[in-house]
Amino acid sequence: MIDDPETPTVGTGEGQEQPQHDDHGQRQEERESQDNQILANQRSQELLNAISDAVEENPEVTKWSSEFVSNWHQYFRDRFQAKHARVLNALHSVEAYDEYIGIKKVELLKKQGKKAADIAVNENTKKIFYKDLSADIERDIVLTISELYIRVDEASPDETFEEIIQADFMQSIRVNYDRILNKLNLLKKNIAAQGHQDRLP
Repeated sequence: MIDDPETPTVGTGEGQEQPQHDDHGQRQEERESQDNQILANQRSQELLNAISDAVEENPEVTKWSSEFVSNWHQYFRDRFQAKHARVLNALHSVEAYDEYIGIKKVELLKKQGKKAADIAVNENTKKIFYKDLSADIERDIVLTISELYIRVDEASPDETFEEIIQADFMQSIRVNYDRILNKLNLLKKNIAAQGHQDRLP
């Protein structure tokens, strides 16, 4: 029987959307997905290039927050050393913070000469380890924030406190300090909202 134009054949009937193809015969959805992936990879590479000094100094970090990258480029780069980038990055997103905790955990285990299995032996050992880890993270955050003041002191060793205030250095420090504090508070809220308050330092 010859196909009747009024009777649609299986798979090509009316109401069924035919896949769209580009000039090279590739399905449109596949092409768009590939294009989006290429753009995402390019954007990711651009972000890493913008903070190349921080990336080089912190090779263990893989989850760089795009908001951190913007802040590093605009505000933090002149106020902090590249080694502080991983702490500042960790304050910008829960994912970056989780990665940072993992990095600190590995470092502390190495420092104490232990393996992950060693701290899982009993609750008391685990509790002591995580208390040490929390203190370590807290110390990192405090030392990073104090870097704001240390850098100003190093840049103007002969100036009095009054002269520093007159030169607007304190305003710049305050802006950066407030920015970091806001990020820390937002991170705490986001972690609490996800029901993981045990991850707070």
